Amino acid sequence: REKPVFIFHEHDSIRLDQWYYRYLIKAVFKAGKVVAVSDYIKSVLTAYGDEQKIYVVKNAIDPAFFKPEVDSVRKLPLPPAWNETDWIVGFASRLVQYKGWEYVLELASVLNNNKVKFLIAGDGADFESFQSQIKLRGLEEHIHLLGYVDQMDLFYHSIDLLVVTTQKEAFGLVQLEAQASGVPVVVFDTPASREIQGDQSLILVPNQDIKTLSGKILELINHEDFYTKIKERGLKNSQKYTLKQYITQIEEIYSGI
Repeated sequence: REKPVFIFHEHDSIRLDQWYYRYLIKAVFKAGKVVAVSDYIKSVLTAYGDEQKIYVVKNAIDPAFFKPEVDSVRKLPLPPAWNETDWIVGFASRLVQYKGWEYVLELASVLNNNKVKFLIAGDGADFESFQSQIKLRGLEEHIHLLGYVDQMDLFYHSIDLLVVTTQKEAFGLVQLEAQASGVPVVVFDTPASREIQGDQSLILVPNQDIKTLSGKILELINHEDFYTKIKERGLKNSQKYTLKQYITQIEEIYSGI
């Protein structure tokens, strides 16, 4: 082409709070088009430019990679002291403050008298802080830090349910990955989580409400019918976000500009 076409993909929500990033977004609108990862991000971006220049293409998962556990599936090795009858609650995130890892500590403290263990996938600036807080609170037998995990399918096959305590999220990819893997999800209520909730497939609890969060976890653990219902709804919801659909939308945008 005589004149290049500039297309900017926005997958973040945290940087949009920073003053310098707002100037970048305004420059982006002058230079070309924007692809937002969610309706929530689109609503934020409209404060900085023309809504007509924003396309929404939601994140996708590969159903051939993230799929429910079968008898022969591989799992991650767990601490030898953990019992096969324990319920494993997963948390997967970069370990930085806004991702809400502190709430996992509170949750583990509330549930430490139950047969509940917490498996954590992720690394980040707060890894050592998380590790020291586990020791300080005497939760070494209840929380296991895996660090960075490059085989997330094995992680989902190693847990019984996933908690998401992020305070601010652009989309919520781990929720869909877990659902596609047959894992129920309990999440703090945010605009991004509401957007992908589907047919009540995510269990939303008020932000920072550890009492309600722990109650919903125990409800899943103690009521098999409820667990199965949320699991099936999650599987169905995850099928709306296929990689094939994502590629089709992206091709339509690029070929039509």
